[in-house]
Amino acid sequence: MDYNVFYESRGKSLLSCKINNVDCIVKRVKQHEGVKSILSLYLPSDNPDYCFTLKGTCLGTMLRNGQVDQVDIFQFVKDLLGTLVLLERGNITHNDIKPDNIVLYDGHWFLIDYELSKSFKLKRGKYFDCNNGKLRCERFSRGYRPPYSSCENILLDASESYSTDGKQISYKWEIVSSNMMTLPNNNSSKLSITYDSINAGSHTFKLTTRSQILKTSSSKQVTFQKLNYATPVISIEGSDSLSLSTRKN
Repeated sequence: MDYNVFYESRGKSLLSCKINNVDCIVKRVKQHEGVKSILSLYLPSDNPDYCFTLKGTCLGTMLRNGQVDQVDIFQFVKDLLGTLVLLERGNITHNDIKPDNIVLYDGHWFLIDYELSKSFKLKRGKYFDCNNGKLRCERFSRGYRPPYSSCENILLDASESYSTDGKQISYKWEIVSSNMMTLPNNNSSKLSITYDSINAGSHTFKLTTRSQILKTSSSKQVTFQKLNYATPVISIEGSDSLSLSTRKN
């Protein structure tokens, strides 16, 4: 594949490129940490020491600049949950979900920089990583308040109350929702998500937001058909072309 490569500087040199007009950044792979990027999931690199990551408007920057009101929360959740479904199908986890690893590109949200990602497997109704270690949740703060929840388990089920037959799974998904849905006086809103029919012909998410300030609530059903997700995807066309597209249900 031919890359239009150019350098740019943001405090340090970054190797940037365009792949069929998709803005990307070339990053060195930390093999011992199993780093993956969103493009690496679809495009194997000729050089195993490097991978590609999507270049877009960083959510962390938007939060720091007070641009939260520009975020459509339902679009945000729909895009990221759809991405999690795609990752789950590839048995890949992302345990470094944070605002700086979420970017807005062409009107859709993407997870980038799959640092410390691990493949997982289901055994005796429990999820284990590639080293047979039980997947566990982590809490950390990256300079934001309150801290964001992160979990190596792609199903993001902190209570481990998921059913092995996949009929209903409740997400403990607090990622960025607190800052994104908090009004100026810091009264937090709540985002709850229910993931239903994991093994059926479609994936159905019920998204419910509640604002303590506005005293209102709203809910919305989002359905991802089995092979037709309403989520941004990176798709390969042929053996030497890559395009950014959005498939809608």
